[in-house]
Amino acid sequence: MKPIAKILVPTDFSECSSAAADTAAQLARQVNGAVELITVVNTAPLFEAYGDVNYRNERIAYIRSKAQQELEHFARNHFADGIRLNLTVRDGEIFAEILQAARDTQSDMIVLGTHGRTGLAHLLIGSIAEKVVRHSPIPVVTVSARPAH
Repeated sequence: MKPIAKILVPTDFSECSSAAADTAAQLARQVNGAVELITVVNTAPLFEAYGDVNYRNERIAYIRSKAQQELEHFARNHFADGIRLNLTVRDGEIFAEILQAARDTQSDMIVLGTHGRTGLAHLLIGSIAEKVVRHSPIPVVTVSARPAH
């Protein structure tokens, strides 16, 4: 296996993402690796919802700006000084953007949280983590949220 130099960490700011970020931070420290922290927004539905181009563009800019702010806050909470870190907000289909980000950043591994849905919820909602695992050309580590103590 190729040495791990860059770890892609997708986040939706959930408890599961926090657990994955903490795991990725620990791994990055151990291998002296860099972290690519991303979040994905999907503004495609706004193109149908808002006919006014100016208003739609304002909404998209606002959504991306808020996502960037949340990503910066998340990074401060989970990645200590000394870890090389790059933050990116992407727009599109979540699992496809995660896979594309892995290619674009030449990441060696993906560490992502999983909600662990099963049964009907899994069938109706689908699993981004499962799609990433199935289609990723690089190793994927899935991390579930820590149980409350």
